[in-house]
Amino acid sequence: MEITPHHLKFRVGAYLIDYFLILLFLSIGMIPVAFLMVFIPELDNPTTLPFYTQVLFVLFSIGYFVILEALTSTTIGKKLYGLETTEKTEPGITYKQAFIRNLSKIRPELIFIDLLVGYWMRPSRNQRALEIFSRTTVTESTSKRQYTKREESVFEVFKIVLLMLGLVFFLLMIASTWLFPVLMLF
Repeated sequence: MEITPHHLKFRVGAYLIDYFLILLFLSIGMIPVAFLMVFIPELDNPTTLPFYTQVLFVLFSIGYFVILEALTSTTIGKKLYGLETTEKTEPGITYKQAFIRNLSKIRPELIFIDLLVGYWMRPSRNQRALEIFSRTTVTESTSKRQYTKREESVFEVFKIVLLMLGLVFFLLMIASTWLFPVLMLF
């Protein structure tokens, strides 16, 4: 079953949850960099931290999406929303397909371009451009587990909290990329 347009909100929610988790991993990954900057004076300059932050963000985001989608056909955010990534003809995707379909996730603004180009290429399919190139799609999970009412309500609260945190950090990343450099000119 292919993804239908009303599932786009679930995909955005899953992406924001995954984005928050990547930023959480990034903050943990920055601890060794901060220690290195303290003990190696050559690293202590204003360009070092932003550079390493960007490098680690790219590595964590590509690694997170590629490894999880190639091994399990889903990410933590997609799992919470009952979605999985599949190839057009068979379940699961390869590492190559996972890498191609997730290239736009290295920068938050690239995902918008990917969505717009995908919509322009196939408006009725509701796919990103890199999903079209990698011949993958996001569908409802075939292995949904049945939960009790209490478990479902706990998952809903958990999803909302992660979604809100992901949205806040996503907007902060966009603001730091576009707004703060402009404000520094004044």
